[in-house]
Order: sequence, then structure tokens, then C-alpha cells
Amino acid sequence: MQSVFSSYFFRALVVAMIVFAFSLPSCNPQESVPGDFPDKEEMANILADLYWTESVITNNGMGRINEEVGEDQVPGYYRKVLDKYDLTATEFDTIRQWYASHPYHYQDVYELTIEVLSKREADFNRKLKEQKAKEDTTKVLEDLWTQERTLRVTPGDTIQLRLPFNADVDSLVSGHIRLMAFYKFLRADMTRNAHVEMISLYSDSTSDTVRYDLTKAFKNKSFTLMQPIDTADTVIRISGYLFDHDSTARAAIEFSRIKLEHLEVKKDSVQSMNQRDLPRLKKSEVR
Repeated sequence: MQSVFSSYFFRALVVAMIVFAFSLPSCNPQESVPGDFPDKEEMANILADLYWTESVITNNGMGRINEEVGEDQVPGYYRKVLDKYDLTATEFDTIRQWYASHPYHYQDVYELTIEVLSKREADFNRKLKEQKAKEDTTKVLEDLWTQERTLRVTPGDTIQLRLPFNADVDSLVSGHIRLMAFYKFLRADMTRNAHVEMISLYSDSTSDTVRYDLTKAFKNKSFTLMQPIDTADTVIRISGYLFDHDSTARAAIEFSRIKLEHLEVKKDSVQSMNQRDLPRLKKSEVR
């Protein structure tokens, strides 16, 4: 992964920035950046965000994006970056052309962009290393999933629309419970605010609940829910829904490679990267 990101980032920057810059006539080197334009540092951050986004899209098999697009054709990923800086595609194009026509300014932006991307890539690789370290300290004690590994909801279905699951367990007293799978929405789906929910029921009739929000993705995307077992009591049942949503909306989704596992995790293992935005565990009493 590191070599893919490295080669793409720096090749893209060199070609897109230098060639484009020197294809336009240069202007007065004493001319300062217009006051309503992003300064060099902010421009470098904008370009870094755009190139990073395109690299992620490309490396996920979504194809490259043509830079010469109209305002109504800006892909959602790119529009999100421009919205972050309160810019339209037209405004950004004007700003980029100004910088490109002032190579002495654009060279500074280029160097700053390389610096931003280098730091970002180093952080990305550090997180990958942490994730690998976590995987190395994790031992699967038991596979708790008893259903099919691939489940689907289509508009014609009338029952089990939330894809419930349930696993009675033999008094788990330590470790973690991990639910993981790949999912993709089908084009007919009209649901909103769908999520995965996993509930651990303890012998004292209390429970822990964790959730994962399902973002709309029409290509396979993975998710992981990790829940530590409260060592003060024993878990007797794991249940929940793969697709908790408003059942009045037309639903179409597929889950594959589903796993529900009891893990032995060392205390010093790091948290999973795609768990960092999950809500805190909620201990509740079952009524």
C-alpha cells in the first residue's frame, strides 16, 4: 500500500502541477497573492486534499476523474473537499490558474503540498502498522456465526428486513466480541440512516450495545464492530441487526463474508482504525 500511494502522489503532483504551471505565461514576480485567494499554505492543503482523495478513489477501483468538468459534474468526493474550503469548482479553477500563471508562487505551493502529503502518508502508514500490530495480538477463540455468510434484502422481501441475528453462547467471561462483514447497497435501495447493531446480553439481564452507521456505498465496503466483554459478569447471548432501518422504505442491500467471533485480545493491542468514530458502549438494563 505504501508504494502505491507514494508513486501515485508524487507522479500526479509533478505532472499536474509543473506541466500545467509552465504551460501558461508567467507574470510579474513581485505580484502578491490576491487577498481573497487562499494563501500558499491553504492552497497547498487544498491540493493535498484533492490529490489524496483522488488516490483513495483510484486505489479503490473507482477510476480517475477528468479535471475539465463543469460545476454540475463535480464528483461528490471532490465537491466535499471544495465545500470544506467554501469554494465552488469555478472559483477553484480561477484560483488554480492564477497560481499556475505565477510559477514563483506555485513552486512554493508545490513544495508545501509535497510536505503535507508526505506527513499524511507517514501518518497513514503508521496507522496501518498499528492495525497490523493489533491483528498480530488477536486470537479467534470461537466462531459464533450460525447463519449463511451472505445475506441480502431486496424490494420484494416482506420478512426479516432488518436481518436479525442471534447467538446463544456458553458464558463468555473475557475477551472481545467482533462482528465484521462486507456490505453494498443495491441501486433500488431508498433507505436512510441505516446501521448495524450488536447487543451483548449478560447473565444479570443487563446489556451492552454498539452500532455502526452504514454509509451509502454501491461497491463492497467493510465494517467492524468490536465490543469488550465486561469481566464483572458473563455474556450469555449475542444478538442484533445487520440492517436496522426504517422498514417502510424500500430496502436493497447485500452483506457478505459475515463473521461473529469471540476474540482473545491482549491489553496493549491498539483500537481498530475503523472503530475510532463509533459511539461509546452503552450498558443498559433489559426490561
